Amino acid sequence: MVVIRPMRSGEDESRILQVNTAFSTDRIYKVNRSGLSFSLEMCEINPALRKDYGPISDLDEYPFVIVAEEQSVICGFAAVRIEAWNNRAVLEHLYVSEGYRGSGIGKSLVQSSLNYTKIINTRCLWLETQNINYAAIQFYQHMGFEWCGLDTELYDDATVNDTEIALFFAQRVR
Repeated sequence: MVVIRPMRSGEDESRILQVNTAFSTDRIYKVNRSGLSFSLEMCEINPALRKDYGPISDLDEYPFVIVAEEQSVICGFAAVRIEAWNNRAVLEHLYVSEGYRGSGIGKSLVQSSLNYTKIINTRCLWLETQNINYAAIQFYQHMGFEWCGLDTELYDDATVNDTEIALFFAQRVR
């Protein structure tokens, strides 16, 4: 049974580093421009693309970090930071290890993050993902997030490929 609980500082960090942050996909969203408009078009790609975000550290800097744990194994986590100037919460990290994906852990982590944002009375939960992360985009939309913008120049050329574009999603919580 998976338990969602707050991160225990000084105790969980080494196990959080073991969470697999990689994903593979054979579909991406191509970003099309037309004047002052953008649209997303799902495209199949071959060969499939794989991206690994690597180990995530510095979680002590976040006011809200939760982990998903099953039999002493941390199989996922989420971290939220607050932007006081515009009263929004930012889902900075959300990862579920490959073998645990599709089992409801991501949904539980997001729901706990949304509950936190309601408690602290922010106006929305905002996040960033990439046009190449097809599964994440599908997941966030399924969870009620709406696409609210993009940044074609956020990522350095050293990313997976030169077509990686930041997509932003948000969900109002009040």
